[in-house]
Amino acid sequence: MSLRPDTQYAFEEGQFNATTTSTCENALGGLKSVSNPSGIAACFNVAFLNEETSIFGADVKLYYVSQANGEFTNTKWEDFNIKLGSRLIEFSGMNRVFQNTTSNSTTGSPYLVMQWRYSGRVNEIIPLKKLSLEEHRYLLAPNISIITKSPSQPNTIIDASLAPDTLSYTTGYLANDANSPYNMTTSEVKTQLTNILIATLEFEVPGIGLGIFPTGLVITSVWTGLFLAIVGYGTFERKQYRSFHERRLKYATSTRGYGNRPVVS
Repeated sequence: MSLRPDTQYAFEEGQFNATTTSTCENALGGLKSVSNPSGIAACFNVAFLNEETSIFGADVKLYYVSQANGEFTNTKWEDFNIKLGSRLIEFSGMNRVFQNTTSNSTTGSPYLVMQWRYSGRVNEIIPLKKLSLEEHRYLLAPNISIITKSPSQPNTIIDASLAPDTLSYTTGYLANDANSPYNMTTSEVKTQLTNILIATLEFEVPGIGLGIFPTGLVITSVWTGLFLAIVGYGTFERKQYRSFHERRLKYATSTRGYGNRPVVS
């Protein structure tokens, strides 16, 4: 489990901007091709995360790596937009802070095409302070897609998922000590998010998981015990009354015509 940065990490915007550029280019330097038709790779970093408010700031840089192909042939970078997907994050404040207007025919790569910044808020059901930094990495990583107009059909919108071609956490809040990038597959992220949700239910829903103090189970058990005690006491009282009534009948019968009365115990 990674150590939480806490006071060891202090966000400084100027330094963050400089290090994201250098670390992203270093991470993508050996990449000669991508698996998506846009020819673009993404570099994602988290600038800061407030565990009290669940709000974080993030940076996404898109880099040209190889020629576009398929339905993305002849698309223009300036027409590109991005779409972010996550099951547990609400995105806001999307801001394009850089746009390269150079022709798409450039051969040098990686080549910065555009840069986006945004804010996000983690769903309030997630107990951030109870998660490890590794779980934070899976939680905050979005599924990044490029959307644009089709060159051959201007009224048609096409998209390409950059999930296989996204390198994350080269610097910033969730970077490791070596600033080595993470490349997380879609299936891996889904699996980890499912595990986080299951753990969240154990933390938040009383009595479901026995790994924490089962408040709901205890309360239910107390009420069940009281109910059984009341029912049991009522049954005992009825048996006592029936036994007493039978002795009274026996007493009344035995005294008819006799001078000596039996002792009723």
